[in-house]
Amino acid sequence: DTIEALKNELEQRSEEIQCVVSSKNTALNTLYFGETQMPKLNDYADGVDTLEFLVRIS
Repeated sequence: DTIEALKNELEQRSEEIQCVVSSKNTALNTLYFGETQMPKLNDYADGVDTLEFLVRIS
């Protein structure tokens, strides 16, 4: 299959997938091996900005 087909599959399953790991630099939104447990400041769990969420509910 193609990268485009894989991209579509990943988009359809986005609620089930936390991250995609690859050793190759691709057009997909992937992380390299060893980076999955090293979040950056703008990486939010499940795409939710925790501080913004807490401010909204308080």
